[in-house]
Amino acid sequence: RVFQSSIVAGTKIVNSVDGGIRCERIDSNVILKAAMIRRSIESILATIPTSLILVFGFGITWEGGIVYILIAQLMAFLFFGIGLCLAGLVKRIPDLSNVLFMILRLGFFVSPAIYPMHKMSGIHYTLNEYNPFSYVAEGARYVAGEISTFTDLKMTTMATIFSIVILLNIWAFNRFDKLRWRVSTWS
Repeated sequence: RVFQSSIVAGTKIVNSVDGGIRCERIDSNVILKAAMIRRSIESILATIPTSLILVFGFGITWEGGIVYILIAQLMAFLFFGIGLCLAGLVKRIPDLSNVLFMILRLGFFVSPAIYPMHKMSGIHYTLNEYNPFSYVAEGARYVAGEISTFTDLKMTTMATIFSIVILLNIWAFNRFDKLRWRVSTWS
């Protein structure tokens, strides 16, 4: 849920007609900081109940429950940036948000969110080796002491995927001010 809501929140950051630009010009850094704080709070509120269920209902250690919350925080920040990369395109083509939502929904059922990768085989397993969420989910399972394929996954692939995600985040945050001006009625 954090993965999906973070991407969608990133795409909706410039939904207002004026791109958040009014006569009193609010700085882009203020908007980004507020959005990141909101992502953090939403992530915590979404993952604490699940973490408690994991600890009390499934016998996961406290450390595993805390790591679960921290991994969700990291995921919320990284994938908000991916959504921010798509914000200009979604603003230009509003129906793309529906397509993105359907892809994310399908991705939820195909990814190791519901069942672990050790139960996957063939092309399903191969595709998930390139899914950044797989590394997050399997990493959380590994830390929690559950059966996980995290150690079987290629760390070079993981490093490459997360390097690309981080670079896209840097690019998205740096171009946010230009994006706001481009979608505003003031430009």
